[in-house]
Amino acid sequence: MPDFINNSILGLEYIIPELILTGALILNILFLFLNREKLHRILFYLNLIILVLISTYTILQIPNSITIKPFYSLLIQDKTTNIYKLLIDISAILCLVLFKLDKDLKNNKINDLLMMYPAMILGLHLLVSANNWLIFIVVIEMVSLSGYLLVSYVKQKKSSEAGIKYLLIGLIITAVMLYAISILYALHGTLDWRTLNLTNHRYLHLVACVFLMLGIGFKLGIFPVHFWMPDVFEGVPISIATYIGILPKIGATLLLFRFWTLLVTSLTNFEFLLVIITISTLIIGNLFAINQNYIKRLIAYSSIGHTGFIIMILTTLSPINKLVIPTVSFYVITYSLATFSIFFTLLSLSNQRINSTGFIENYAGLAKTHPIASINLLIAFISLIGLPITAGFWAKVYIFSTVMKYGISYSITTLLVVAVICTILSLFYYFRWIKVMFLGIDKIERHSHTTHSFILESVASLLSLLIILLGFIPQILWKHLML
Repeated sequence: MPDFINNSILGLEYIIPELILTGALILNILFLFLNREKLHRILFYLNLIILVLISTYTILQIPNSITIKPFYSLLIQDKTTNIYKLLIDISAILCLVLFKLDKDLKNNKINDLLMMYPAMILGLHLLVSANNWLIFIVVIEMVSLSGYLLVSYVKQKKSSEAGIKYLLIGLIITAVMLYAISILYALHGTLDWRTLNLTNHRYLHLVACVFLMLGIGFKLGIFPVHFWMPDVFEGVPISIATYIGILPKIGATLLLFRFWTLLVTSLTNFEFLLVIITISTLIIGNLFAINQNYIKRLIAYSSIGHTGFIIMILTTLSPINKLVIPTVSFYVITYSLATFSIFFTLLSLSNQRINSTGFIENYAGLAKTHPIASINLLIAFISLIGLPITAGFWAKVYIFSTVMKYGISYSITTLLVVAVICTILSLFYYFRWIKVMFLGIDKIERHSHTTHSFILESVASLLSLLIILLGFIPQILWKHLML
């Protein structure tokens, strides 16, 4: 017992951000006893200050990061973990601003949402630090519960339908993951990841690993557990769609790559299956996006397509390949920048009642009345396509070059060809919306800018500048991602 206590106390210094988030959650609950009319302001600024503090702390920790596995290897702490925690915290700050300024949340009890916000971020922090099957299932369910809460938060018919669908699918996925973990525990007698050895009982290990990948893939929107995303994106307010579409994806990406690292020794058993899943994800995401006339469904299918590019690099994962994690991290960051820019712009327009329905006809002639918003959407779309002068171009270049360095086999060649075709397809559906914005005839009643809209457009413009800056000088980010 003394050794256990001593080890736990020594491990506390490696989870300071998580301890701060836990304290913030307790404070948020205590603030419920204050004046409820002013409570949302208190909770907003408290959460904002907390997130800024832990972001600053993480930035200071990144240069001196070493690999540590505190609490008897239940968690893992290294440079990659800190980078993803920082990305989660910055994304959480941006989502917090969206929650505050989203008019669709004004008529709901946003105090409850803000009160639970530290718990949501805490779950994501632990998700990127998980190093044990028990921690894995606990934190992934912690993140899932926050998703169920957010999707059903607004009392509207579409939100309720999306929430029920998301919950039912999530419960099935949870049962599947628990079954997979029970198989691994029965085979190894422990929940420690380091004991995973695929040399014996290969078929049982195959079933367990596929089920676990489905669970992680559910958060990312990987085929065949992707079909919840379009309905959920359509049924929830813009701010909630932003959270659902970005933050769990960040955490699940690192978790997926860590899990896949455990399978490197038997990669040939899974490579063909991975290629099939990746190709299906790329095709479904990009093909179904072509005819989308509703902006949030477009972004949902686009997100599925970009997930295909992220998991494509799993085929290159090996102990000697040091470019995999930096490459996927660069891609996730550039995708997040572009997606945040889009959602900030959409919320700005929605607050002005310009695109409250979100259909393509509401964007006709938008460039004439709201040029800044149109330019921000243009830059974000170009970056998601992967065209030059944007960060998205280098993200695609790094992905393709890393996959090609792995070695050209028949399956990898097929995967690269499909990825190139899907990139070309993205030109059609993104430029379809760009054409409507810049060349369409304006038939929508426009409203003047509000203070909130000015703030939202300013943040979107800043994100657009970062996208352009990384398009010209990607090294300023790349060098910090190298391990």
